[in-house]
This record gives sequence, C-alpha cells and structure tokens, in this order.
Amino acid sequence: MSTRDTNQLNPRYRTDEKQLFKGTDGQDDITGTDGRDEIYLGEGADIVFGGEGGDTIDLGSDLDPDMAWYKNFSERTDIIENFDPNDEDIVVLTSGFFWDLVHNEGLNSDANVREWLKIEKDGADTKIKVDPDGIQGDKPIRTLAILKNVDPNDIAYLDANDIPIPIDANDFIIG
Repeated sequence: MSTRDTNQLNPRYRTDEKQLFKGTDGQDDITGTDGRDEIYLGEGADIVFGGEGGDTIDLGSDLDPDMAWYKNFSERTDIIENFDPNDEDIVVLTSGFFWDLVHNEGLNSDANVREWLKIEKDGADTKIKVDPDGIQGDKPIRTLAILKNVDPNDIAYLDANDIPIPIDANDFIIG
C-alpha cells in the first residue's frame, strides 16, 4: 500500500449543504465532489482536488508542503485557508485547465499566462483571478481562489523545475 492515503480511506461525512472531508496525519490525496465541500487536510504533504463548486479548503498549519490542484475553469470560487508559500504550499493549474480555457472559453492558445492569470490583493487576502478569454475577449475576470491572510507579494509564478515532485512542464504553478 502507498504511503499516501486517498479520500476513499478518509472519513467522509454528509452535512446539509456540504460534503466534509478530513485528512489524516499522513500524506493524503483528497478529491472533493462537484458540489460544495469543506476539506480539512491533516499533517503531512497533502494533495487536494476540490472539484466544482465553491469549496473551503484548509491546508492545515503544519510545515509540510501542500498542493491545491485545478483541472478546469469550472473548479473556481474556492477559499483556501492556511496557505503558506514559506512552507512550499502551491496552487497548480494543470495543462488541462489551460486547454479548457482555450477550447471552452475562447482564450487564444498563444496567450501568455500573465494575460489571463492575475494575482491581486484584497484586504488581508490574495485573490487568484482568471480572465477566461484573455485580454482580447469580453468575458468577465473570475476569482479562481481566495488565499486567506496571504500577502500577494509572497506569491510567485513557479516553473515545474522548482517543484520536488513530477509535474507536467505545461502546468502553471503559483506558490
């Protein structure tokens, strides 16, 4: 058995409005539902796919690097708590996320990442925003995730070579 636990092994509870997922003290891979979820990662270097719906994701206050992954544009409006770039926490927008913008939202396939991805300060928080059809289109910029109590000056665009695990070279990494 792998040293990583998957959400099939984690306790999962039904609430009136949200699915609740709780990580363990080990390394977890947790995938949320297409609805609204509350996801609490435990200790260890964890990976989370929130899924569609506005999720609340708590990366935990441990010192291990955690990763929040986004595979397509519909997985937006998440609130991410305890994100700490100093602990090497990162947000990964997969190459499939970019493909979704190009094929379903009208983004030019030659668009530079800074033409459609914005990192902005909002009070004590940082908002990761996406312009789904780029600067040439007329669709509104949407919030992908809110990093609670994170200064945008602590956030950087990273290269796949900066990450100590295998990541596709076409993925976009924020951390």
